[in-house]
Amino acid sequence: MLSNVPKRNIALAAAAILVVASGVILNLTGIWKIDWSIFQGGSSSKIIEDALEKTLTTGAFKFETEITADLSGIVNLDEATKGTAENQTVLSLALKVSGFLNQKDKNNIKQNVLADAILQSGGLQMNGNGELRIIGEKTFFKINSLPEFLGNLGLAKGQWVYLDKNSTPGEAPELTKEQYQLLASELAALLKGKGLFGIRKTVGIEKVKEMQSKHYIVYLNKTAVKKVAPDFFKLIAKYLPEQDRADYESKLNDLYKELPKAIDELWKTTGGLTFNIWIADDRVVQIKWEKEMDLSNLEALKAQIKKARGNLSISLAYFDFDQEVAVEEPQDARPLDEVLATSTAPVSPTQLLE
Repeated sequence: MLSNVPKRNIALAAAAILVVASGVILNLTGIWKIDWSIFQGGSSSKIIEDALEKTLTTGAFKFETEITADLSGIVNLDEATKGTAENQTVLSLALKVSGFLNQKDKNNIKQNVLADAILQSGGLQMNGNGELRIIGEKTFFKINSLPEFLGNLGLAKGQWVYLDKNSTPGEAPELTKEQYQLLASELAALLKGKGLFGIRKTVGIEKVKEMQSKHYIVYLNKTAVKKVAPDFFKLIAKYLPEQDRADYESKLNDLYKELPKAIDELWKTTGGLTFNIWIADDRVVQIKWEKEMDLSNLEALKAQIKKARGNLSISLAYFDFDQEVAVEEPQDARPLDEVLATSTAPVSPTQLLE
C-alpha cells in the first residue's frame, strides 16, 4: 500500500521520531544529567519547578517512560488502487524505557535502563530491545534484538559490551566537572525567575503508583521560551569545542531571526505545549502529554499524504523513591573496540523497503 510513498520520506520520518523520542528519554531518565535546581520561576509555576527539582535530585528512584507516535492520512495512490488508503497509518512507533537511578554518591552514579522499541511502516515491522548500565564512568550495554538492516554489529545475542571515554576516539571532549558546574551556574542565572511553567488547572486528588497525588494541568510559557532561547544558544556556544565554536557562532544571527517563527509554528502545530502532571509528597510521580496534530500543511508530507494527522503520547512515571536496587558490572562484557573489529556490514533500510 505504500509503494507510492517515497521510501526516503518514510526513513526520514522514522529517524525524526526516534531522535525526538531518544532526546526525551535521555533527559528525563537522567542519562543526560540536568541540574533541575536552575528552574526557579515565578510564583504560579514554583510548585511544578520545586517538585521537578526534588524528584530528579532524590538519591534513588525508579522510572518508566512510554512513547507512542502514529502518522496517518490518505496516501496518494495510482488510479488502480485509489480510494483504498483513507485513514491509513503510514508510520507507527512504540517505545518503552524503564529502569533505576541511584545518584546518592555523585562520584559514582549507578543506573540500569531497559528499552523496547517497535517501528511499523506498512507491512514492515522493526523491533529492538536492549539494556544499559552506567556505573560511575563505566558504561555497559547489550542488544537482545535489532532490525535486520542493522546486521548484528558483531554482537552475539545478549552480549554485554564495555564502553569508556577512550572507546570512541575522535569525538569532541566532554566537559570537565568544573566546566559542568560553571555551565549549570550560568544556566541558573539565565533561567531564574523566567516562569517557564504555569498551572492552568488543579484537577484534584488521584491515586498514581500507589500514591495519593495531586493532578495539575500545566503549560509551557511561550513568551518565556522566546525570551530565554536566544541567550540559551549563546551560552551553549561558550562550552563548545574550540574547533566547532566559530562555525556555530557565525550561524547564531540567522538562528535568532528564525527562532520566534519556529516557536510560533511549534505552538501552532501542537496547539500549545500543555500536559498533565501528578505530584505526591512534593515530588513528581507522573507526567503525561497527548496530542493529535493536523500535519496537512507540512511541506515534507503534503505532496504524498493528504489530510495527514499525527498522534503523539508521552508518559513518564517516577516511583519507589530512595529504595535501593543493585546495579552491578556484567562479568562477561567485551570492549567496544573488539566488537567493532568483528562487526558486520548493515543492510540499507531502503533495500528492505523495496
